[in-house]
Amino acid sequence: MVQNQDKFNHIILFYKEAFIEVHEKAVKPYLKCEQLYPVDYEIENLFASYKERKLEHDITRGSKKALKKIRKEGIEKLRS
Repeated sequence: MVQNQDKFNHIILFYKEAFIEVHEKAVKPYLKCEQLYPVDYEIENLFASYKERKLEHDITRGSKKALKKIRKEGIEKLRS
C-alpha cells in the first residue's frame, strides 16, 4: 500500500508490519486496487489509527465526551 510520493519519486510502503521508503521503480504492483478493496472502501482508513478514526466518528455524531477531550487538549497546548 502506497502512502505518498516525494519529489524524488520515493514512496512509503507498508511491508511486513513496518513502513519502508523505496523508489517507485523498485515496486511493481501485481494486483489492482479494485481487486484488493470493495468499491465503497475508504482507503484513508489504512493510514489512520483506530483512535483517530474513533475520535472522528464520535465528533461527527456529536459526542460530548469527544468534544470535551478535544477542548481539554487544546487548553493544554495553549498552556505549554
